[in-house]
Amino acid sequence: MRLVLLAGGSGKRLWPLSTPMRPKQFIPIFQDAQGERESLVQRTLRLSASVFSDSVSIVTSEALWPAMRRHVEERSVHPVQWMVEPEARDTYPAVLLACASIMEQQSDQDELICCCPIDLWIEQPFFESLLDFERQFEPKRHQLGLISIPAARPSTKFGYMLMEEPDAAATEGKLLTVSRFVEKPDSAGASALIKQGACWNSGAFVIHPAWVRSHFQQIGLSIKESSVREAYTTLRKTSFDKEVLHRAERIGVKVFEGTWSDLGTWDSINQWLEQPESEQVLTWKCEDTSVINTTDLPVVAIGLAHLQIVLTQEGLLITAKDQADEIKKVQEANDK
Repeated sequence: MRLVLLAGGSGKRLWPLSTPMRPKQFIPIFQDAQGERESLVQRTLRLSASVFSDSVSIVTSEALWPAMRRHVEERSVHPVQWMVEPEARDTYPAVLLACASIMEQQSDQDELICCCPIDLWIEQPFFESLLDFERQFEPKRHQLGLISIPAARPSTKFGYMLMEEPDAAATEGKLLTVSRFVEKPDSAGASALIKQGACWNSGAFVIHPAWVRSHFQQIGLSIKESSVREAYTTLRKTSFDKEVLHRAERIGVKVFEGTWSDLGTWDSINQWLEQPESEQVLTWKCEDTSVINTTDLPVVAIGLAHLQIVLTQEGLLITAKDQADEIKKVQEANDK
């Protein structure tokens, strides 16, 4: 199995910690086992190294490539194959570019291709679970596969999937099959889906080369990296989920019950952030107030409740925690 790490990101959901030129995978606010600071790029490569010992491919944009290469070269134990997009057009064109490049080079034309976002908070067992597809994948039944996560709460931030099998436990050792997807429902809809046994979409998916051959024939492209590059600006600017997975039939699913987070909210960042990047933070008589300070300036918070405060060189964010997700809308409105 070949591992492809998708490294894009708009940097809007976690401003000012994350920005378009420094999305969250570059932020060195987490720690490795030795207490050293590392970015999600470095963490993901470190944890995947013992599972995917062969070359790993990273797909990224031309704008992010210099920083991505610097982070990889600082820590990587992997040989990395770079795939730099002609322009950022979301994950659908990026995945086609990766598939064409890999299949053009590899001798085994039936080797599975696994695509995974580089900015997930996952542990080594997540990568090990991807290898299960090599044993469980049945090309006559499934040409695409997904890792799903048991929905822990009725979140409106994730996509959900329901399975055909009413009793997942009875199918242990086999892949389940998706019956339908529901993209980011409201709170009541999410609660109803959980009662039906729905899972979250982890963002990681597996592709059998048979699907690549069929899809490239369908869209009129040869399976060559140069062909995809020539047609890149004509490919739909959309996600692989929307363009392919949500329309596909017979998608195999493996349910993963270990550590996973997309780190797309301040709550999730606070959950896995062991301590602030800067020690220049003092909170006094505060309730449910989180402070992240990446500068050398002191931050003192007194008598506050239910706030998220973030100070970086890019700016200052002060928001009620239950309104923190509005930052992306504010950013988009400001861009107009």
